[in-house]
This record gives sequence, C-alpha cells and structure tokens, in this order.
Amino acid sequence: MNVPASPLATSWQNLNTFTFGEPVWLWLLPFLLFILFTFSGNTRPVAIRFSTVTLLNPGEKSPRSGLGKFRLPLRFLTLSILILALAQPRMEQGSDFEENEGIDVVLVLDYSASMDEKDFFIEGKAISRLDALNKVIADFIENRERDRIGVIGFAKDPYLVSPLTTDHDFVTDMMGEVKTMGGTAIGSGMVAAIEMLKDSETESKVLIVVTDGLSNTGVPPLEAAKYAKEKDVRVYPIEILNYRKLSPTRVVDHPLNTIAKMTGGQFYQAADYTSLANIYQQIDDLETSLIKERIFKVYNELFSSFLLIGLGMLLLEILLSIFFRRSLP
Repeated sequence: MNVPASPLATSWQNLNTFTFGEPVWLWLLPFLLFILFTFSGNTRPVAIRFSTVTLLNPGEKSPRSGLGKFRLPLRFLTLSILILALAQPRMEQGSDFEENEGIDVVLVLDYSASMDEKDFFIEGKAISRLDALNKVIADFIENRERDRIGVIGFAKDPYLVSPLTTDHDFVTDMMGEVKTMGGTAIGSGMVAAIEMLKDSETESKVLIVVTDGLSNTGVPPLEAAKYAKEKDVRVYPIEILNYRKLSPTRVVDHPLNTIAKMTGGQFYQAADYTSLANIYQQIDDLETSLIKERIFKVYNELFSSFLLIGLGMLLLEILLSIFFRRSLP
C-alpha cells in the first residue's frame, strides 16, 4: 500500500531545489550589511544643553526602552526579506516538456500492377504487396499524431492521393481507394512529393519511397535525389522484392541506396510483411529521435510569501516605535 507523502515531507524534499529567479537583486544584501556595521557601532549620545538641572529629578530615572538596540537589526532583517522577495525565491515542483512541431512526411508509393502480387503472408494467409503496405502504413502513421502525412502515388505518372494533413484517417481511407496500373515512375513521384514539401516550415522533411521495381519512365531517380538534397528532404527508399533476390552486394550498388546516401536517409529491402513492418518501425524511431523537445521546470513561486513577511515585519517595527517610544516628562 502506497502512503502519500505529507506536505511537510514534500517541502523538505524540495528544499534543495530552492533558487532565485532574479538573483541580481541579491547584490543589495552586502550594501545593507555595510550600512548595519557602519551605524551599529558606539556613537556619542545626544546631549541637550540646559541652564539648570534642577528641573530634573535625580532620584528617579525615566524608564528606558530596549527597542533602540534592536531597531537597526530589525530594519536590516525586514529590508533583507524584501530584497529576497525581489529576487523571486522559488522551489522546483517538477518538470514538464513541450514538443516542437512534428515533421512532414510524404509517402511516395508504387501503384504499379506488380504490387498486386500475393507473396506476403499474415497469419498464414497470402495477401498482396499493396495490402501489406497499406496495413503497415496505417500502423506507422497511427503513432505519429503530431506529424502531417501526405501521399503521392505513382505508376506511369505521379498523382496526388492525399495532401499533407494531420487527419490520418483521411490518409488511410484515400490509400484504400487507389487502384494499380502500369509503369514505374519513381523519380517523377519523388519530384511531386518534394514540390509538396518545399514550402514546409518544419525542420524535418521526409520522403518514404516504396517500390517493387526499378524506374522505367519519367524523371531519373538520381536527378530527383539531387532536387531532394537541395530542398533538405531526407529520402528513405524501401524496395519490396522476392526473398530469393535478397543480396548484400545488390544493396551496395542499388540506385535506391545511392539516393538514400545522397539525402541522408537509409535504404531498406523487405521480402515479407514482418520485415516491412520492422522497417517502418526503424524509420519511426529514427525520425522521432530528430524531433527536439524543450524541457522546462515547474516552480512554486514564493515571492508573495516573502513580500508579506517583509511587510509584516515593517508594520511591526512601526507599531513598536509608536507604543514603546519614551519621552521626557
């Protein structure tokens, strides 16, 4: 059973976090010390000349108040507390963070007829490459609530599937409406996506290019990669292929790998649903780590408490001066 900590225990735990928001005011304290030591030393008593002392009764001594010797230290303490109030005393209560703007991601997806091939499996059931891709992307964008997602499809020509939006349900719905057709214009699809991103004000702009074949029409992919680099857009190419074609040497010389290196991205190959899902998870982790967070501390401000104490002591000094003042009879 967890017993909540008492307010007193919490205060003691936070005591080591005591700081001042405006510590420059503390420089007034040495000045006050100087005043205290200057005027608290022995000084000549005040004397008044009388023509005769017969009017004074030598047998009786007027009562003397002890307030005088405490007045200066009391005033010093009062002014010190008021200076501490100006320095904005505070104790840390914890911390919080504020995420910066999310990133802009454009999915550049191959909708050529070969994406209808059913060589991916989920729980033993064969599904098409396109269906597997749609499922993986739905999971990917579900985890990126702050990001704007757009989709450019391409076959023989590129076309808009979804503009940049944070309405991720709209994105997945539009992807489900796309039909495959002939041709593979990877470079043209990339250029269309870069045009969508070029005016974006976010710090991180990303293309995720998915294809199951080499480009055979439209803008050369390497030319599109140069354009992406010029616009500070990272490209993550993913090639979908049969597992029999997986080869390390083929990766090194692959045009899509060159595109990734040119733009600061990374090249992947997926031969099944699991690997495709893992690739999107890796991209998600990479891009999430690039989003900056501004961490700030939450304080309990003590200015008003110190101010009330200081004003209370000032009032006390005034009242003592009034009620304990002594005068000659």
